[in-house]
Amino acid sequence: YTGNIALSFKKKNFNYFLSYNYNNQANFHNRYGLTEAKSGDTSAFVDNYGNGRNKSIVHNLRAGFDFSFKKHHSISFSAGINQRDQTTPIANSIAYDFINNSRTIYERSLRISDEDNQRQNLDIALGYKRSFEDKNKSLSADLSYSGGWNNDILYARQDY
Repeated sequence: YTGNIALSFKKKNFNYFLSYNYNNQANFHNRYGLTEAKSGDTSAFVDNYGNGRNKSIVHNLRAGFDFSFKKHHSISFSAGINQRDQTTPIANSIAYDFINNSRTIYERSLRISDEDNQRQNLDIALGYKRSFEDKNKSLSADLSYSGGWNNDILYARQDY
């Protein structure tokens, strides 16, 4: 599910704005594949299947203002922060069955992995706009910065 709220307030030459967005989702996945590798008269088969669930929660917050300091001239400033937490509360698992020509399993491999990660992003923007009497014409200049940080944790176990 998702939720959003946006507020804006104008007083004289200032326009202030604030917005917040929340997103919470869970994704389930299942997969299956059969691969055959041939070499001369011999074939090797790999039967692989897997399933898992990912959960993601995202917060977005943005605030800023526009200021018209004289007719046809304005500056704007905004800053936003994004926080995303992603987890795998149900482990992702992948199984590989190695099958010979007589279709019997001669080797099995199982991989189970859990992954948690947190990501943050910060962006800042500063702008100038010059408008003209002709509404179809304007001149603008923008300066922006965006940076992000990750904190990933991966646990994987593979059995043969």
